[in-house]
Amino acid sequence: MIKCKSWVSSPGLSVLPFKILAVTREPLRLLCDETLQRIARWLRAAGHDTLITTNPKIDYPLLRQAIDDDRLLLTRDKQLCDHRRAQGHVLLLTARTLHESARELSHKLKLDWQCRPFSRCLACNTPLLIASQPQLANTAKKIHTLHNTGDYCPSC
Repeated sequence: MIKCKSWVSSPGLSVLPFKILAVTREPLRLLCDETLQRIARWLRAAGHDTLITTNPKIDYPLLRQAIDDDRLLLTRDKQLCDHRRAQGHVLLLTARTLHESARELSHKLKLDWQCRPFSRCLACNTPLLIASQPQLANTAKKIHTLHNTGDYCPSC
């Protein structure tokens, strides 16, 4: 279980108290709304278990999904924070660019961007598996000759 830590708002930060891990190498369980698809893929690349909602949902079902799956919901939607169940489950990001969003997440979550690099599929979030020699033989010859090992997504 994730230990709770409350954030104290400081000038320029719009933060609700939410659950975070202390600075560890353990991946976070996150849910990003449709406005944060680009940063979500970077979070997957870092090894964090990050789901992306691609269909705009009504706020409460999205929040309910985060609560039921024990995930922190990342959003730019201020209305999501108004739900009474949002506290501890929603992090409002104010940054508008990818770089600023990464910096904001690093600051607010003490995020480890090298948690488990490239251990999840960037397309579907499934944990990658180590490829066997026959599977590697099916890769492009240039890649196969440069690397003796590789990973693959069992879902894609």
